[in-house]
Amino acid sequence: MGIQRELDAHRDDLESAARAGVGYTLQQATDNPLIKAILLAARGGDDDLLAYRITRPEPVFDIAMAMVDTYAIDAGPHIDDESRSLAVETIVRLTVSHIVQPAFSSQESACRIARITARIAHPSVRD
Repeated sequence: MGIQRELDAHRDDLESAARAGVGYTLQQATDNPLIKAILLAARGGDDDLLAYRITRPEPVFDIAMAMVDTYAIDAGPHIDDESRSLAVETIVRLTVSHIVQPAFSSQESACRIARITARIAHPSVRD
């Protein structure tokens, strides 16, 4: 899986891993309009993707958060549970937000989301 490869390439640096993973995801969404369509359908949009939702009944957020949380537990065992949970939810929701309604370039969005995620995961560490 592409996102896993991006995360694993930066396992020793949370912010770099987040930037790579988010950047990969945003680029995939740009290159593949089906990703954006699935996200919009999951939010109650167009029902043309009903077949996808029937075969994959789990909400998109739940799947993404479970995958990122599993990675975060393994890559950052020193991060406390609350900070990890908040960081996971933030990175997933912000990434989806930037897919659905981009505010910056994919690269800039990835950098900003990664910085936010790192600050949430490590609240006592500042640049």
